[in-house]
Amino acid sequence: MTKKNYPETSFFRRKYLINRGFQIRFIAYTIGIALAVILTVFLTSNYFFWAFAERGKSLGLDESHVFYVFLGQQQSFMNQLLVGLSVFYFFLLSGFGLVLSHRVAGPMHRLNRHMLSVAKGEVTSPLSFRKNDYFQELSLSYNAQYEYLKYGINATNRKASAQEHESSQLKESS
Repeated sequence: MTKKNYPETSFFRRKYLINRGFQIRFIAYTIGIALAVILTVFLTSNYFFWAFAERGKSLGLDESHVFYVFLGQQQSFMNQLLVGLSVFYFFLLSGFGLVLSHRVAGPMHRLNRHMLSVAKGEVTSPLSFRKNDYFQELSLSYNAQYEYLKYGINATNRKASAQEHESSQLKESS
């Protein structure tokens, strides 16, 4: 692992929306899937209570029977529970989606900034990612490529200098 070349920031001071478009879509997909599951559970629950009510009707129970009162109370409690769980999971998955998308977007943002610095000739240290970021192998591959290209450019420059030196010596001797 390469040495970090950026300041470490605390968990709460870190900027989490690095690539806003990607991260918002990622979080939206995560929440969308969770809401689809919750909606399925809600509809299944309502079907379950409807089926029980229909069973009571088929048995000839009067609509004021204690069975229906109990069934209504249970359905109300279940709906409140599902709403509470929906709100809880909305915030949980929003936070989870933000952190997870940050671990994906962060390395790509860092790689992009590093490549722009290389293009300007400003790079003095190898590329590195934070410990918990995804794509750790990308920094290793990129650094290996960078070193290979740097070595090749230096070798080419040395050859060009040597040829230039030979050329100037030939001009002086003639």
